[in-house]
Amino acid sequence: MRRPRPAFAANQSGPATIGVFGGYERWRALHRLTGLFVAAGFAHGVLDGTPVGDAPLLRWSYVAIGGIGVAFYVYRELLARFFLSLHDYEVDAVKAVDHDLVEIVLRPLGRHALVFMCGPQGMLSAFTAQFRAAGIPSRRLHREYFDWR
Repeated sequence: MRRPRPAFAANQSGPATIGVFGGYERWRALHRLTGLFVAAGFAHGVLDGTPVGDAPLLRWSYVAIGGIGVAFYVYRELLARFFLSLHDYEVDAVKAVDHDLVEIVLRPLGRHALVFMCGPQGMLSAFTAQFRAAGIPSRRLHREYFDWR
């Protein structure tokens, strides 16, 4: 049986990357590289300064906004991995549940797996007990309860 293709990008190759950039990793590398070009453009604008002329408020606004953007980019690319634990997942399987309903199974990459559960309290209590028995600490279990009433 052929695996159904969902209407959205469930295989980590977003809608813009299907057949264009060659997959998720190449798409991600392109976006990371784009940040370097933006940073280079910001540095050029600071060093050149001719578009702002004699408007110090405009120049300092450019420096402040651009500097914050470059700082966020540098933080995300170089420093975030030391301060935040990244929870990356990979699509493990895509299953057709109904003719217009698709189940996506994610597999965690790395040792910091998170479990997200949503449902009625009785069901989530049973799931939580099974995950705890499997050795997953409760701080990695995230529950959202709802009721059918």
